[in-house]
Amino acid sequence: MLASLPDGAGAQSIAALIQRGRRRGVAFLLLKQGHGVKDAFIHRCASAREQERLVDEIGDQITLLEIQPDYVPSALSRALGDGAMYASLPAPGLVDMLAIWDGEALSPRASDPRAILAAIGADEALAAKTDAERGVLLELSGTAVSDIPHFESWFEDSASLAESLALARGKQARQAAVWRHLETRRDWWARQLAVCAATLKASSTPDQVMWLSLAAGAQALLDQSPLRNIGIMEHIVECSLQAADGRPGREESDEPELHVTAMRPEKRGELARLLATAGISEAYVQGYLTGLAVCPRRVSVDSWLGALLGGIEFRVEGAVQRVVDLVFMRANKLNQDAGDQATIREGIAALDEGALRDWARGFATLVGATKRAWSASALTPADRHMLRNLDIAAKGGEQDGLREVLPAWITARHARQR
Repeated sequence: MLASLPDGAGAQSIAALIQRGRRRGVAFLLLKQGHGVKDAFIHRCASAREQERLVDEIGDQITLLEIQPDYVPSALSRALGDGAMYASLPAPGLVDMLAIWDGEALSPRASDPRAILAAIGADEALAAKTDAERGVLLELSGTAVSDIPHFESWFEDSASLAESLALARGKQARQAAVWRHLETRRDWWARQLAVCAATLKASSTPDQVMWLSLAAGAQALLDQSPLRNIGIMEHIVECSLQAADGRPGREESDEPELHVTAMRPEKRGELARLLATAGISEAYVQGYLTGLAVCPRRVSVDSWLGALLGGIEFRVEGAVQRVVDLVFMRANKLNQDAGDQATIREGIAALDEGALRDWARGFATLVGATKRAWSASALTPADRHMLRNLDIAAKGGEQDGLREVLPAWITARHARQR
């Protein structure tokens, strides 16, 4: 059993190597705060080696911790309870999980942060500490999981915060705006920390100080303790300001943005018809704009739009502006979807072999057109590995396993990009 810590959007990935008789597979789950069970499916494997290869490829995209088997049904039950609170139906693939875990164990369970802390024994463990010891744990919460790659995605970027930051003048005023905003988000971050604590405690080699420091942070948030006393909240403030200002190292452009008129909704197949004469497929555009959504550094509109539409002749009056409008709408939608692994998985699954090759071609073309944004310093080893695989697929090479690992990589890449 393997699990990630939740990313900045509250999404947690779980993978389980399973076997019944000679039948083998890997069960995948995506749990997301405020949604419940977002995705659930089983990938059938022909051998133990294929199981290990698939999990290794997923591990290249996100950091997975080996966890104790009984963690999974408890996490699933909490996710079902969370989804029920928001009237969110679980992924249909959850039915397949009943063959792995006892159905009675998968009943919806209280998923609020206090219930999670009580279930893992955090209340008793913290009550046994002195005030000074709890104070130390709160300070340590800021560094407890700082080595987890996606930890940098823990930030706030709501419209209300953006408005407050726009009105703030000076560094101190901007910091104060984020601290005020976080006062309204105590419950959300308390649950995030509680899930992290539960996951770390369930790891095969649990670190008592690490998981308990996050549990202490969750408890302090719920008890209305001063936010500045909770080490991890300072990290969230810093990440939120960086996200608002633009990622460190992103390329800024002085080039003017293209004007986009008020847009009417796209009719079914409209963009495909407009681009048909240029030989550009829907899948190609989808792959191209997905690459834009996860680009490590900011790029100018002209650089990516020109590489997509440059040289195409449109004979119908007004077609150029309409195509630009549609592309922008698609780009905005994909930028939102790139953080939702279930949505990405559904889109990739709908592509046949030829369409997947076109998708990879589109992605590879975007990378080639914005090379400076994909410099070696901006990429992780997992990024470089995936880009090589996409380049191979774009040239008609082997695509085996690409569908399975793409969604996890895209959402992880998007979290870092944000």
